Amino acid sequence: MVKQPKPMGMKIYLFEHLCGGGMRNEDLPPDLVAQGQAMLEAVATDFIKAGHHVTTTIDRRITLRVAGIHGIPIRPDSRLESIFDRCVSSCDTTLIIAPEVHGLLTHWTRRLAATSKPSLGCQPSAVALCSDKLALCQHLQAMDLPTPPTGLFDPSTPPPWPAVIKPRMGAGCENTFTCKNNSDFNRLPPRSDWILQPRIRGVAASVSFILHHGQITPLLAGHQQMNTQGTGPHRMEYCGGNIPLPQPLSKRAIALACRATANIPGLNGFLGVDLILGTSSDQDYVVEINPRLTLSYIALRKLCATNLAMAIIDGQPAISWSQNTASFNAAGHVSVHNQEAAHGTAGI
Repeated sequence: MVKQPKPMGMKIYLFEHLCGGGMRNEDLPPDLVAQGQAMLEAVATDFIKAGHHVTTTIDRRITLRVAGIHGIPIRPDSRLESIFDRCVSSCDTTLIIAPEVHGLLTHWTRRLAATSKPSLGCQPSAVALCSDKLALCQHLQAMDLPTPPTGLFDPSTPPPWPAVIKPRMGAGCENTFTCKNNSDFNRLPPRSDWILQPRIRGVAASVSFILHHGQITPLLAGHQQMNTQGTGPHRMEYCGGNIPLPQPLSKRAIALACRATANIPGLNGFLGVDLILGTSSDQDYVVEINPRLTLSYIALRKLCATNLAMAIIDGQPAISWSQNTASFNAAGHVSVHNQEAAHGTAGI
């Protein structure tokens, strides 16, 4: 069981891998760093507004735009894992934001768990399962949940073209392609962990959740904006999204995503479920589960009438929402579109 932190005036260690020194000896990828920094600054701001003290490690090349945060600069020769351990030890609880690619999120989550200090995130077993797209598909199928058929690419078996090709261990749309035939696939960089899914037409959606002591609190469902580039194979690009998703799609998305999260032991804190919604509910699919804070947080916090970060800490079951809508892009910019003021609640 994930140890729960003390509720008020805590010292929180907020670790975001890309901004926090995980690439201290490499060139920083601008697009991914922009997303990581947007999430880091948003949740740090909300924790500080709630009266908590936030510490983070920060790559020397990045300037944080958060008043009141304690940033520990990370240089090329810094011993990041030792610094991580000291920060975990000196704080009351830790929230990790990291991509699933190369097992990074699993690595840091396991390192935190080894300290026996409280965590605001998922258990390592849940992170490992959700990070492995093939294993997650097999688990969802065993739970009788609809998910696209997924398998390692086998050149001896004719694939169901058109198909989506992605790494088995990946994050978001990174290195994700659509291929129409073998010729498209043969143009991809060779790697042994390509997995293949049939391309399913529908609405790309996501639902964010906060889980606390086994209680599942769905937040708002949103529409994911995707783009494809190239002439074949087509590279998929995540462009942001719009929140909330209109009814009745929102109700369908939340219902299916709730079933998925309820069947993954060890999920905790903020997470997101990606889905494809068809023309009817029997054509809806769970695609991925992101066992961490996602970029949707930066828009959800703008629509929330309460401090959303506090719900991550105490699992507040009733969260008030405005009737506004929000759109956000992959660079971390949010636009709120004002509607008639009203409030509702989300919970289960």
